[in-house]
Amino acid sequence: MKLYLIRHGQTDYNSQGRYMGTLDISLNTYGKKEAFKIRRQLDDLSFNCIYSSPLKRCIETARIISPDVQILKEKDLQERNIGVFEGLTKVEAKKHFPHLYARIITRVWKESPYGGETIAAVQTRVFSFLDNLKQRQTDGNVLIVTHGFISKMINYYFYQDLSEEEFHMFSLKNCEFKCYKL
Repeated sequence: MKLYLIRHGQTDYNSQGRYMGTLDISLNTYGKKEAFKIRRQLDDLSFNCIYSSPLKRCIETARIISPDVQILKEKDLQERNIGVFEGLTKVEAKKHFPHLYARIITRVWKESPYGGETIAAVQTRVFSFLDNLKQRQTDGNVLIVTHGFISKMINYYFYQDLSEEEFHMFSLKNCEFKCYKL
């Protein structure tokens, strides 16, 4: 089975450099164009199923990419909750929470911004989802539409020998995809 991982299209928060986390933000006009472009790139593929984060930006991207395939909303693919940083730019986060920002708290494995989710908790839910997917789906193509941080964690699932620095360096741009053999 091949797993195609796609990060959602651009939102206004992406273009403004804001932390989104679990905020339910829609695609902007450019993000919709990105999704139609990736749809053309994947046009020759058929997907047995599509799993998506339940957040609007992912559902909208998935519907544009493959309008005729049922989209299975999967809470385990929802973006990492980054607590008090959600909705803020990096400048605003540094201003309002200087002690957390100075510790680069979003990169600390077992801690998070106040009210947020740790990287370790994200790893548990994403790895569990992928382990279950491996058992349920044995052939064909599966599409996952999710978020930037979740894409890091999915990549880590396949490359667990990455250093912490390499883990954080991995990045999918909006509407960029990567393929894995599951």
